[in-house]
Order: sequence, then C-alpha cells, then structure tokens
Amino acid sequence: MFNVAPIVPASNGTATVTATYQCFGGDGGGSHLYIGVKQGPGVNTTNHSTSASSTTFYGTNWNFFEGPGLTATCDGTVCTDSFVVMDDPFWAHAGDAPALHTGAALVQFCLFDSTNSGAEGDETGFAWKYSMRGVLAR
Repeated sequence: MFNVAPIVPASNGTATVTATYQCFGGDGGGSHLYIGVKQGPGVNTTNHSTSASSTTFYGTNWNFFEGPGLTATCDGTVCTDSFVVMDDPFWAHAGDAPALHTGAALVQFCLFDSTNSGAEGDETGFAWKYSMRGVLAR
C-alpha cells in the first residue's frame, strides 16, 4: 500500500517527494527506498520511463554518498514521509542536466524490504509505483 503526493516542489537543485507507504519484514538487511523524478519531452509511465528518455533525472541515490541510503520502516505501520531527491549521480548526464521545471514529471517510487523475494509486485518484498506528477518549481 502506498501513494505519492500529486505535487513535487522543487528549488535550488533539489525536489521533495511525499509518499505514504506500508511494508513488512523489518528495518534491516536491505530494507530501503528508491525514488526517482524524471522530466523530458517523451517521459511517460508506459514506454518512456528509462533514464535514456529523460533530460533531467533526480533521485535518492545521492544518499549513498552522504550516508546509509534511504532506510524504509518496514514494521507494518503506515508511514507518511517526505524524501529529498537531487541530480542522480549514477545517471550518464549527472551534473550537466537542467534543473526540474514546473510541469509534468515521472515519479518512480520503489520499495524494497528485507523479505524481498525478487518477484515483481510481491507485497511482502518489492513494490513500485510509476506515476505522472506535477513539479512546482520555485
């Protein structure tokens, strides 16, 4: 169970994605979140969701350089949290892409918990939601 807020505020090279999620399986050993925000003229949720389709790609991967990454709370409680995304350091155009601008963006919300079986859509281990959301740049 999860939901991503319809608006992603962005400014000064960062953006904030707010989401409500619930997962099980504990907080350690691989429980984490990945969130990506992509913009580009052809980005969509069906056939253009890859980073190759993007002219701008913000993600949570910067957390791996600054600390332990994004740890998910997977104790069965419903959590609502806000997550900071910025220029994804693993993307081929990192450092050279334009900032997010006001308009549509693809938001990828991927949740992995410590019971991940690797099966797509497995509610006890891996879940994702790709949705178009609005960016409000300031």
